[in-house]
Amino acid sequence: MKKLTLIILILVAVFSLSSFRSSALDTCTGTSMCAGSYLLNCGVADGYCPTDYGDWNSCGLDAYGGECSPCDSDCTTPCTSGSGGTFLDLDCSPAVVDPNGQVKVKAKATNVQANDILRIYEAQSIPTTGDWQKKAWKTKNCGAGNCELTATNTTSNKGGVIFYYTATTDNLWLNEGKSVTKSCLTNPLCDININSTRTEGGGLQKFISGTATVTLNVDSASGVQRRELYFYKWNKNLKVFSPMTPPEQGCSISQCNFADCNKLVVFGNTYNWDTTKCENGDYSLTMTGVDNNNNSCTDSDQATIEGSVICVDQCSLFTSKILNTIIVKIKSWI
Repeated sequence: MKKLTLIILILVAVFSLSSFRSSALDTCTGTSMCAGSYLLNCGVADGYCPTDYGDWNSCGLDAYGGECSPCDSDCTTPCTSGSGGTFLDLDCSPAVVDPNGQVKVKAKATNVQANDILRIYEAQSIPTTGDWQKKAWKTKNCGAGNCELTATNTTSNKGGVIFYYTATTDNLWLNEGKSVTKSCLTNPLCDININSTRTEGGGLQKFISGTATVTLNVDSASGVQRRELYFYKWNKNLKVFSPMTPPEQGCSISQCNFADCNKLVVFGNTYNWDTTKCENGDYSLTMTGVDNNNNSCTDSDQATIEGSVICVDQCSLFTSKILNTIIVKIKSWI
């Protein structure tokens, strides 16, 4: 009987667990089991939910819900349901935005206490405690219940930049509160330029001959994955720019009869365009750049080829290869 009583007392002692505070953050970070021999840490998937063991109401961070904080992935209630404590959500939209574009940032806290403060911080790197100690970008004093804070921000003017927003309730580092961080990023920037031989109309119309250099710049902080160049020629019959095969395949509209027939993958940021393989006329080149975030950008430029002696698709009697050959032979006879 004494042994049975002793066993019962031991079991009671095992499951009568105490919570404690971290002296640095004044936050409950775990609970001890078996007279302190084992420690259950909040936020660690170890098969135990610290909230299920002992009374957490003495912890300042959890005084209004009895919830382990940070929320342990092994806990299902109240952590995942948000009941019994503050539930904080943050969103930046769109998640991928053009450089120097507008992003909407929205923080929402539910079940907050009266006089809680909802803050949003911004940073260009993964947030640290130092970021949270700086001045908040946006702040709102909340009443009891639910609290929302929405603001619009202008993104970086550079491509492929990841930027972060962190929302906190009250003052996370003094006592009561929670935090959540989300990231957004900018698309890469593309710039294509056909270096002209001469220009007209104040430089608006470009003329090229011989070998023209085309620069293909892609700006992305994440690095460039690939550059794709698409060729188009003015179609006199349809009055539109029609896809044509790249110069290496003859600059032909009629032969460009399958998907991406006008695409050329370019390695490096320059392309040497041999215009002697194309007939005189107006051309449009479009570049697509893809960065290492798998985001893309496009840009286009136009130029007019002059001085070419061949015809490809739109040959008249006086520009045909046969006639030119005959004229050259006649001149040689004369």
